[in-house]
Amino acid sequence: MKFRNFIFIVISIFGFSNICLYSQNKNVAKESVNIKDFGAKGDGITDDTQAFQKAADTRKPILVQNTGKQYLISERIRLYNSITGIGNPVIKMTGKVNEFVKPKNYKYGKYSIFHVGNYQSNLPLIIEGLTLDGSWNSKNKGSEFEAGIYIASSKNVIVRNNIIKNTLGDAILVYWFNSSYEEHVKNYCENILIEKNVLINPYRCNVAVISGKDITIKNNKIEKYNDFVPSIDLEMDVWDKDGQLMKNINVTENNISSLKTKYAISVLGVRNGVDNITINKNIIVGNEENGGYGINLEASYGPIKNVIVSDNHIDSDTFVRVSGTEKNYNIVIAANQTNTKGNNNRAVLHGNYIEGMKIYDNISTVSQIYYSNIILGQDVKDVQINSNSLKSLKWSSLYFVEDITNLSVFNNTLESEDIPVTFESKIDNAVKNASFSSNHVIGKHKNKNLVTTNKKIINLKVE
Repeated sequence: MKFRNFIFIVISIFGFSNICLYSQNKNVAKESVNIKDFGAKGDGITDDTQAFQKAADTRKPILVQNTGKQYLISERIRLYNSITGIGNPVIKMTGKVNEFVKPKNYKYGKYSIFHVGNYQSNLPLIIEGLTLDGSWNSKNKGSEFEAGIYIASSKNVIVRNNIIKNTLGDAILVYWFNSSYEEHVKNYCENILIEKNVLINPYRCNVAVISGKDITIKNNKIEKYNDFVPSIDLEMDVWDKDGQLMKNINVTENNISSLKTKYAISVLGVRNGVDNITINKNIIVGNEENGGYGINLEASYGPIKNVIVSDNHIDSDTFVRVSGTEKNYNIVIAANQTNTKGNNNRAVLHGNYIEGMKIYDNISTVSQIYYSNIILGQDVKDVQINSNSLKSLKWSSLYFVEDITNLSVFNNTLESEDIPVTFESKIDNAVKNASFSSNHVIGKHKNKNLVTTNKKIINLKVE
């Protein structure tokens, strides 16, 4: 088989400083090895583990042909170079994974299908054109480290055009350290591209990033059927350890179905901080029950900074939740709306512990009692809310509680059963410096009061 030269240019879309050029060697066909030459049968019966590992140990690119049946493996394959499927062959983990219970201090992923550890070449390691079946029976919960693809402390890895399904752990795990059987290099992955994959039915996440920078998760089809952990999780592993990174992460244009999880996408603040995250242009069908969120930003173990959540179509009880006492800084929630016309249970935001937020161009209708389109509370500072279309059929469109400082609300369209804007400060908290201008009120409160009066509002301006 003859391969043409190609160059992949991965360019960040929201301020990444680096441009990564990925080029495949023009002699790749000559340098590649065929899995069949190492004794792989692909007959659905023979254990092909050793054949795959022998091919991988050559450190040359591997070609895997579709035999019409499965290549069975019984433990992880350590990759040192690219692997490409011809005709979308199936590589399936043995059913023994469903009897496996994690031993004490175990972390290396014995039943992961592929493991990439400490890969540091400037040429990309590419995994593409394969169906990886982890054989999870949807019952065993004995380990969370058995991933479809387990990437640890590596850079320049591309995972694309694969089907990855039925994994006891994550479908794709981007991890930050390796096990005792190999030398430790660094505490994060770098320049990882995950695109155009179909990721189905993992026990854990469809994609989990534990520590990394310059990570793109793009144009994947994601389906999660259980209620354990989010579909996409940006979350460190050891919460009190320095050295982990969560920086320059782009989650874009994915189609996500996660009906049972509390969050479809979750970002958890790490000790050294989360910085520069973009979540945009995704279609998310999430949990529509009370307390279900499309996207969660939670600065519980470190600050979260510079996040853009924009242009997503989200079906969940609330589009975005922002929380965490370590604080969220410079957050943008823009141009998000529901997928489903006429659905009345789609709030925009529940937020607290925020310093610097812009909320604009979102469309939201809510119809439950005590539901507001936007609720902000405890320790919130420097917030602009503008140009949103907000409708609350049984309460106020905007609801503010506890301590809020420097609030600007302008150019919004508001329709509410109750007074459109409600302040309900608690105990000794006060709202300071709240400004309202050029808001368009329609419905029963047109030409009536826009804002509730409250003695704990200091310096209120309504125009």
